[in-house]
Amino acid sequence: MNDIKNKSFDNRRRQLIFGGLAVGASSLLQACGGGSAEDIGSTASAANASSASGATGATNVYAAETTVVTTPRPIPANVVRLADYGGVPGAAAATIISAFNQALTQLKGLGGGTLQVGPGVYDFGTRGAGTLVYASGLSNVLISAYGAQMTMTTTADTAIVTPVFFTFNNPNNITIAGMSFKDYGAINSGASANHGLICINITSSVSCSGFKTVDVVADSVVRLLMASQPDTGRYTFEGFDLHGTVKNAYYGAGCIFNGANSKVNLTVHNVRRAFIGYGLRNWDLTINASADGIWPGSNAFVEIAADNRESADTVKVNLTATGNMKNYVGLVNFYMQGSSTSATHIRNVKANVTLNNVTSPAGAVFLFPYEAPSTGVFASTTLAAWEQIQLNAAVVGSYTGTFIKNPSISSASTTSINVASGLAARQNMSALPNYFHVITQCSA
Repeated sequence: MNDIKNKSFDNRRRQLIFGGLAVGASSLLQACGGGSAEDIGSTASAANASSASGATGATNVYAAETTVVTTPRPIPANVVRLADYGGVPGAAAATIISAFNQALTQLKGLGGGTLQVGPGVYDFGTRGAGTLVYASGLSNVLISAYGAQMTMTTTADTAIVTPVFFTFNNPNNITIAGMSFKDYGAINSGASANHGLICINITSSVSCSGFKTVDVVADSVVRLLMASQPDTGRYTFEGFDLHGTVKNAYYGAGCIFNGANSKVNLTVHNVRRAFIGYGLRNWDLTINASADGIWPGSNAFVEIAADNRESADTVKVNLTATGNMKNYVGLVNFYMQGSSTSATHIRNVKANVTLNNVTSPAGAVFLFPYEAPSTGVFASTTLAAWEQIQLNAAVVGSYTGTFIKNPSISSASTTSINVASGLAARQNMSALPNYFHVITQCSA
């Protein structure tokens, strides 16, 4: 029996690491009917929804379809062991860091291959600012590290973006599998919040693609992954495929104007924000989130952001929330920021939220705000547009909170937000602007 279980686990691991997967809307967004949960998109008739809102239900949704496809890319047969360079559990931090850098340099010279990291605890002691392991132009490398835990104690006076464990500059076809990270010095609440370890940092200045995490675990860190190109090199990298678990952290993953055509599948517990993305372009986000109500929250579990620099286009969100959500202003935040301009938009987003035995509600399930520069508060109006947005939800158990809030009214003529009929029946639609439309069916 154990052999059968082990083979099943090995097959799963092999598929996640090496297998390609095409993800379409049908696998990420529930249809408006069926399922054992109470599907808010099907529990009320169009007539009931119209009665609640005064709106006439549409019969379709005009949002365009885009599919994120991850194509398998081969890893050369070369194998390098971290232990060959002295990188073993219990070794000095400097020795382990040197071993990583030497091993990755060797694989780069070989054109790629697998770096095997043995199981055990690799402790890096007290760390301040700086990157431990840096690789530029690395291609076709799998870092296989099942059972390997990277630990450290970061100092509270470090800057927000440091220290960093891995920085990959202009990576192509890189996978980290099975590795875990723990920071005993991270501060994720209070005035010093957002100080501690960033596990993986991606930078890019030329066209590059392909970065995957499989079964990665991050505990008590600032974030698992960041990829930020706010000024130069925007959208030079594409193709994230992130699979892992993040707990007791500030962020799960976040990208600013980088990483188009990507997908995320994260399980998070007590994370202030599971995912934040500015200027997203074709992303599939699957987040399974839980919270205890004690850990600090934020303005969203999932934040899709746009400002006067870049808009956001084509995002699918599947969020499952469990536990106490009272510390979150919203669960999915369609966040406008920066100078208000009619050229800024968040467009073609399908957001589906499952509220699974939520014990205390968030401020809203879906939030549509605009924050003017240097104010720290939501403005009452915005010139920016939310276009071709589709909202759907399901409830397991009961939920007594507000589903939709739009504190910042859009004056854009193209703003259009479609609400599944059953969801509309639970929401006071008359309190929302007339660009919220009730629909009788959800597109796949």
